[in-house]
Order: sequence, then C-alpha cells, then structure tokens
Amino acid sequence: YIERAASFSPTGEEHAALTSIEAFTPKSVIVFSAPEQEKFILYYAQREAAILGEKDREYYDSVGRAGYVKELFPLLEAKRVSVVYFSSEMTKTLPKDERLRFLLSNERFKMIYSDNNTGVWLFGSGE
Repeated sequence: YIERAASFSPTGEEHAALTSIEAFTPKSVIVFSAPEQEKFILYYAQREAAILGEKDREYYDSVGRAGYVKELFPLLEAKRVSVVYFSSEMTKTLPKDERLRFLLSNERFKMIYSDNNTGVWLFGSGE
C-alpha cells in the first residue's frame, strides 16, 4: 500500500517545482504538463492545467512531437499556456535535445526552476 501511495504522489523535486509555480507566477497562468499531472498542478501549484486528463492526450502528444517553434508556439498559444512543467516522468519519456525539450532553449522560454529531472519554464509572448 505504501509503495502504491508513493507512486500517486509527487516526488520531493516535483513538489518543489509545483510550489515554485505557485510562488513565482500569477494565479492566472495555465500550466502545460502531462495529463497525469493535472491534479498535482491544481492542488500543489494552485493553477489551471492545460491538459485535463486523458481526454487531452492528443494535444499533449502534439506538443511533445512539435519539432519547430512554428509548430509549438501556436499549440501553446491556443490554450493560453504560459508555464511548462516537466515532471520526472516526462523527462524520462520525452527525448532529450529533440523536439519540445530542445525548443525549451528558445528565447521565449525562461527557466524558473530546475532540479535533477524536473523543471519549470515560463513561456512568454513574442511581442
């Protein structure tokens, strides 16, 4: 039972990342992350999630597959995403230095939290 409960809770790093979203962003931000992170974003970060469970899996996959800013930015802007949160599981499953993870180095993203396998980036407007 304890092992199962632990798998349904954020790690210490993830908890710190989520609370940094709450501490350093306006309440109006919308957070992009994996579908399974929705409840953690709502509870720990006290922010709205762009992905609302498995029904938004296709949107999540589209963002993860985006290989160019001209593909990624309209997807994020369509849901008014202003924060990208990588849980440790996302870090393991999305290829490093490819697609979304590579595009986070673009000037429109600003990292506000990083610890081992978790990270939080602000996504700014192109203006």
